[in-house]
Amino acid sequence: MQTYSINLIKLLSDNALEGVLVLDTNGLIKLANSAASKMFNYHPEYLVGKHIALLTDEFNEHNFVIENLDSYSKNIFGIGNQYKGKRKDGSVFIFDLNIVDFSLVDGEKLLLYKMHDLSHFSTINTHQSNIANDLMLSNTDLKNKLSRLAETEHQLRNEVAELLKAIEFSKNLSEIKSVFVSTVSDNFRSPLSSILSSAQLISRYTKAEEQKNREKHIKKIESTINNLNLTLNEILVCKELEEDTVISKSEQFNLKDMMNDVITESKLLINEQADVKYQHESENTNIIGDQFMIRNIMENLVSNAIKFSNGKEVQINSSFADEKLFMKVKDNGIGIPKTDQPHIFRRFYRASNANGTKGNGIGMCMVKKYLEKLDGHIQLISDVDKGTEITLSVPTIQIPSEIS
Repeated sequence: MQTYSINLIKLLSDNALEGVLVLDTNGLIKLANSAASKMFNYHPEYLVGKHIALLTDEFNEHNFVIENLDSYSKNIFGIGNQYKGKRKDGSVFIFDLNIVDFSLVDGEKLLLYKMHDLSHFSTINTHQSNIANDLMLSNTDLKNKLSRLAETEHQLRNEVAELLKAIEFSKNLSEIKSVFVSTVSDNFRSPLSSILSSAQLISRYTKAEEQKNREKHIKKIESTINNLNLTLNEILVCKELEEDTVISKSEQFNLKDMMNDVITESKLLINEQADVKYQHESENTNIIGDQFMIRNIMENLVSNAIKFSNGKEVQINSSFADEKLFMKVKDNGIGIPKTDQPHIFRRFYRASNANGTKGNGIGMCMVKKYLEKLDGHIQLISDVDKGTEITLSVPTIQIPSEIS
């Protein structure tokens, strides 16, 4: 511990920039330099004899002496050991404190308080903190705005997509209406003309011996009406399929028997002399599946193959694999142009080379819709004047012959 005189301390401290207080071991102020007096807004002489508790609430009469003086004497300015000072007007500020103990020449022990007013640094820190907070708020606000912008963009994209979809739907609907009017006109005009013609002829056959002629035209009218009903039913079924109101129902049936009936009926309707070969590549013919839908699919495919094969051979194969039924229908007829193939499953669409053949453009649409209901798939391969090959697969359950 160094030994000094109080006058020497006063002389040295008066020229110091930092505040200096000299306290005795009771916490009473023995000396206050000009910088310390200005710091607390007191006259230097007023502070002499006052307790340190006057200048800070953090030191009272019982804890003003700091026991661990080394930590204070080694302290770096502005870091740690910071206390709240209390000015004469009651305002509070932050000051940095270093404490050194020493003795006077007469042996009295004293404490020297060296203080730096950190108000300026506190203001800077507060300003920096405010700037940081403002930046954080601005950053948060920016993030929120970017988030809202992203949501708006996403919503706008969805609305544009919906609008484009609506435009495309409107365009397709317009095309469908146009094709529908053309197709239905062709498919209804001829039958209605035929009915009218037969009715007019019947009215001429008034004699008893002309009964056979009357019966002939009556049967023709009945057949034509049946065909019209068939066309109307297909249109309604296609509509129900598109509206997803048709429910799939599974049942056990014999595939081979069903296919023989389909081939027989198709030949009767289109061409009794058609050369149709059917082969089932499995010993088991009993399955569980939607017989109604599978039958309608095959009726359309087999009828088209006979209709467009021009009397050439039609080959039909069926088989089972991986819990699926595979069907293949191959003809050697007029084929489907490449430009028409992407549209062949659209309602009322007919290939450009099919104009000379009766049809309503509904059959292939029904095939696709039925397969979608059954979780099935279809593949079409066709070349003009070489024929068409259609392969489809449908999930089914094959029943072993010993069980069926």
